[in-house]
Amino acid sequence: MNEKNNAVIVYFSKDGNTRKGAKILGERLDAKLIELKEAKKGNVLQAVFKKVHR
Repeated sequence: MNEKNNAVIVYFSKDGNTRKGAKILGERLDAKLIELKEAKKGNVLQAVFKKVHR
């Protein structure tokens, strides 16, 4: 019987370290990789200050 692997790895990598780990894990599990990306560049502190100053 053919079993299809339905494994998916969803990850976010700001500096590339998590991306490397996800790729290694994905190869071992034969999983599909889905990378989450920021819609706008920035950081959490910037987002908080923008929200507070409105």
